[in-house]
Amino acid sequence: METDLLKLVLPDLILAVAIAALWFYDTRKRGKMPTEKRLGIEPLPAKKLAADSLRLLGILLIIGWVAGKLASVLFGDQLAGVNDVIRELSALPVYVLVAIVVVRAVLEEILFRALLVPHVGSVAAGVLFGFSHIGYGSFGEVLGATLAGLILARYYETQKNLMPPILAHVLYNTLAIVLVLSGGAP
Repeated sequence: METDLLKLVLPDLILAVAIAALWFYDTRKRGKMPTEKRLGIEPLPAKKLAADSLRLLGILLIIGWVAGKLASVLFGDQLAGVNDVIRELSALPVYVLVAIVVVRAVLEEILFRALLVPHVGSVAAGVLFGFSHIGYGSFGEVLGATLAGLILARYYETQKNLMPPILAHVLYNTLAIVLVLSGGAP
């Protein structure tokens, strides 16, 4: 079980190290600034936070569905690998599963949006985000994550706030897990 847990937590550790390295680089390039401003986590009015988060979630759900369908038409069953990973996660205690879903989404948003977008742009950050999902063994997952990464990066680039992308990402991951575990996913 330790090996399985390490396999599941290793991406989070890698993300944390990458964030630390990019934080150092970002500080040298852009100078010191308040953490809230640097990460785009300044408070938003509740209505805007909810509206933007739900709008992004809707777009992510559509992208995920279209990418999955396209991949299955082109390459056959593409969801088996993703569903296997989610089922593997479901064997963990609930608190570990929640931590992985929430922490990983937050770390990915900090790395791929707040730290990469200002330096490499939304297109490169979106593509890198997509390729970070290659471990699921699914072209559909990589395509969907790339498109989602482009949308989330563009939102961050224009709005300079990371809170709606974080909330949408956490909700998307949560919905994916609930669908697979309830038997509602293909």
